[in-house]
Amino acid sequence: MQSGKNTRDPARDIDRTVRGGAPIQGIGDEASLTEASRSAEEVMEAALEAALSSNSMEDLCGLSSEMMDSLYAHAYSLYQSNQLDQAESFFRFLCIYDFHNIDYSLGLGAVYQLKKDYRKAIEIYSAAYIIGNNDLRPVFHAGQCCLISEDTERARQCFELVLSDSLDPALQANASAYIKLLTTPTPRPDEAKHDPL
Repeated sequence: MQSGKNTRDPARDIDRTVRGGAPIQGIGDEASLTEASRSAEEVMEAALEAALSSNSMEDLCGLSSEMMDSLYAHAYSLYQSNQLDQAESFFRFLCIYDFHNIDYSLGLGAVYQLKKDYRKAIEIYSAAYIIGNNDLRPVFHAGQCCLISEDTERARQCFELVLSDSLDPALQANASAYIKLLTTPTPRPDEAKHDPL
């Protein structure tokens, strides 16, 4: 351990730099560190403003809808090519940038579902349902996750809600097929008939 007047505390130096104090000596120049610090503060302020005002980052930062469509197309392409870690990163960014867009949440939920992280997928699908204006696709996909997780009662509830409330005939047909699967008894191994020969 060093002693003396010139002992520096790196954590304190970093904290002072982030808060707008003197920059850490020897790392970049003062102007670039101050600018980076201001940029980080501006992003945090914009995020806080978005959260408090129910606006999305898209509303505050103003990326064009063409740019957002391109980012979504790229995320979807990564998802389809099974590059799930990269797809997850893009869909998370899209969800943060515009949390009102249900397709971004559905994409992120689908990534978690393929990664077999069903708990996270169900959480994302639940959020998507809340923002989705009675769009029942997230409920259907949450039902799939519940079924795979062997929570058959919750799965049944999801599929029954889709069947009763959805206006999408294809979604209703798929929910009906899952309900039928859940209500069809499966033979237990000890009940199987054995041929004595």
